[in-house]
Amino acid sequence: MTGPGVRVNDGPRLDGAGVLVVDDAPVVREVVTDILTQYGAKVTAVGSAELALAGAPPPCS
Repeated sequence: MTGPGVRVNDGPRLDGAGVLVVDDAPVVREVVTDILTQYGAKVTAVGSAELALAGAPPPCS
């Protein structure tokens, strides 16, 4: 969903970094995912905190 106002510059890269995007608005998840992916991130996007926590690893003890 890259539009005329969204472009990647030659700034820092996120190559291989895992990023979790949590937002209840699908269009926001799509735009943020698109931008982060252009910077090389591996993005997981979910629509709620409950879904984010359901897929989170257990806390360290």
